[in-house]
Amino acid sequence: QQKKTAALLAHNERILSKSFTTTTYREDQELKAQEEELLKDFENISSDEEEKQVLNKYREQRLKEIKGTVTTNLSKKRFGSLKEISANQYVKAIDNEPPNVCVIVHLYENSIPQCRLLNECLIYLARKFVKAKFLRILASDLEFDPVGLPALLVYKNGELIANLVKITEQIGEINFDSDTVEEVLIKYGAINKNEDIDDLYLEDYTTSRILDEDEE
Repeated sequence: QQKKTAALLAHNERILSKSFTTTTYREDQELKAQEEELLKDFENISSDEEEKQVLNKYREQRLKEIKGTVTTNLSKKRFGSLKEISANQYVKAIDNEPPNVCVIVHLYENSIPQCRLLNECLIYLARKFVKAKFLRILASDLEFDPVGLPALLVYKNGELIANLVKITEQIGEINFDSDTVEEVLIKYGAINKNEDIDDLYLEDYTTSRILDEDEE
């Protein structure tokens, strides 16, 4: 019986060691499957009630440690760039994120000046709001009508929360900047100044404000 118990604990350790080196929502679902597997093991281990209680305490402690690691990793996940994707990457790039991450997708064409300008704005915003995921994809890859460009689509927890087709109708056709785009994204809940902004950006911003005030 001791050998069986030792073998089960070793097996559980192997399972737990493979969990959550990343922070995707899909992997979060795998934890539930691991919990169910552990439960089945405990049901079959022994009829000894005292032994079951000891093993159950061990199981609860390890699961608590795993969940703590997942929570920590989720809070630290950062992106920081505007990433180009293709049509066959589209669904995975959106669905493989935790439910607290907003995914902002720019549908664009290089031949449209407003798309090029919006790309520049999003590159800056991606560096500033590092906890939001910024993507871009050629509209032609999705067979999207260019009359609706530039377009921003915002997803959270796999659901479309903002459909900003022809976004220039809100920000203007020319001379818009990153501050204007930022205001629109905040309005639709795509980014959050209190949660998504980069700490290093805040430090640099505060330092520059102090230097400006000293010069005055």
